[in-house]
This record gives sequence, structure tokens and C-alpha cells, in this order.
Amino acid sequence: MWALEMRMAWSLEQISLMTRAIWRRVSVRSYRGEPVPAETLAEVLRAGEESIPLWPHIPVRFVLAADADAFLREHGGTLLGYGRILGAPHFIVAISEVTAGYMENMGFRMEQMILYATALGLGTCWMGGFYSRQKVGHLVGLAEDEQVVALTPVGWPAAGGPGRLLDKTLKAFVPDRGGRKPLERLVFAGRWDVPAGQYLTQQTVLRTALEAARRAPSWRNTQPWRFIITENMLVVTTSRPAEQIGLPYYRLDAGIAMSHISLVALCAGIEPAWVLEPAELAGLRAGLAIPEHYDLVGGLPLDARWHTPAPAAILIQEPEHATSRH
Repeated sequence: MWALEMRMAWSLEQISLMTRAIWRRVSVRSYRGEPVPAETLAEVLRAGEESIPLWPHIPVRFVLAADADAFLREHGGTLLGYGRILGAPHFIVAISEVTAGYMENMGFRMEQMILYATALGLGTCWMGGFYSRQKVGHLVGLAEDEQVVALTPVGWPAAGGPGRLLDKTLKAFVPDRGGRKPLERLVFAGRWDVPAGQYLTQQTVLRTALEAARRAPSWRNTQPWRFIITENMLVVTTSRPAEQIGLPYYRLDAGIAMSHISLVALCAGIEPAWVLEPAELAGLRAGLAIPEHYDLVGGLPLDARWHTPAPAAILIQEPEHATSRH
């Protein structure tokens, strides 16, 4: 079970730091420009390399572009998303073998690295598009069966500045950006579209885990995940877009949300054991009335511990920020 491996890879203190970082992480697009010490960058990279997978058999790599200026020149001068990333001294490129489950696996793994960087005081910003994967792939030396899945700038966040102004301006023109949906619109009980109010009124481990998932970054803040609580399982689904542009980032988004749920569980002393095999999940769709345009990504067995009060250390401690990915 991957949860047992996670306890060996991360100390309880590190797990707690990453979980608390969920509440305060934001997408940083403006940086101070000064380099991050090499030993700190090595620590962040190690967090990615030692991150725990959903699918242990899928190889991933994290490649540091230590000189952002040189990286940008080779790429063509700019990395675009909702505007430029300003002043970032470094970038990290996330690479995966392309096989079933690779997108959610990368979301799960890279988010651990992102949260670890946040706990160190660094800024990051998930970037899943609006750059040339072919050019970036050439720079990092892709194998034939590999794919550049995402990248992130890394650096010390600038205080205010043009990045903040740009972000506010773009919110007015990009329809999917803005506030998050409330849990009541994301979580169902027993079957699709049945309100889950009885599970959301108390600050239990389960509700805290779902709130952590709600805080996960997603492509253009579309928040594609929906969750169904059954008597003994939490089912994770994610919405396929009507028209897919680029890679299936809606599945990456599901992996990020699942990473948040897992960290909360581990902080509460629960070792989550995700059910991921399609054959084991197939029977759930009809019984839970899941719409056809939602992918069934995983199921998490629940027991009585999930319905106990959440430890104070993992309760929400920071104000909410809408967080999107490029």
C-alpha cells in the first residue's frame, strides 16, 4: 500500500508542514528575481523525486532549469499562461512516461513537491499549457515514451508588483477564473446530485479532507472534481471538457485533489489506500448515477475514523484564495 511507503518517505513533521501549506498556497506569477540557494533547490527537487506515487510503476522525472533566463531564451523568450511569469529565477519541468494513469499520478506527485516548496517560503505556479512542450522537451532530453506534463517557476515571491496587477486584470477577462464553488456543489451523498449536508456540518477528518481537495489548484480554476460519499467509500470523479485542448489536465487536477485528501488523512493517523484499477471501479458508475462525461478516477475506503473530529493541527488556518493553473 502506498500509504505505508508515504510514512517512510515523509516524516510526520513534513506531512504536517505540507498539509498546513494547502491552506495558504497561491499561484505566484511575480518573483523577486534573486536566485534560491542551491541547497534549497536540491531539497525541493528531492521532494519531487521522493514523492509518493498513485501508480508506483509509472516513472517520472523532475528537471531543474537553474538559469531561467537561459531557459527562456532557448524556449523562445517567454512562457505564457494568463500572462508572463515575471522575475522567476528558476523553473522545474515535470516529465512522465505516457501510460494509463500518468496524468493523475503526476498531479499527485508534483503537488507534494509544490507544497513542500510552499512550506519553505517559496513561490510556485502550476503551468500545464501555453508553452511549447516540443521545445521544452528538446531542452530536457525526452525519451521516446516520455511527455512534458507541467512545469513550475520557483523563487521568492515579490510583494505586490506587476504580477498581482496582471492577475487581477486577467480575472476580468477569463470567465473560468474567480471564486471557488462551495463544498455543497462538489460533494454528494449516496449517489449523484444528492446533497451531502449531513457530512459537511461537522469539522470531521472527512470534511477537512474534502475542504483541502476544494482548495486544490485546477486548470483555469474550473474545479472539475466531484466527490460521492457512500457508506464505505469516497469516490473521486472529474469532468471531461467538451473540447480537450492539449493533454487531459482534468485528470491531473484529480490527482492534485487526491494528494490533498491523502495528506489530511495521514495527519489524522489514517493510512489511505486508494482503489484505482478501472475494473474495480467500473461497477460504481451505474449505481451512483455518475454522468458519462465524468471520469471515475479513484475510490478511497472509509471507516469510522473519517467521521471523528479533525485534529486541531490540520484545521483551516488561512483565508481562502482562488487558485488556478495556466
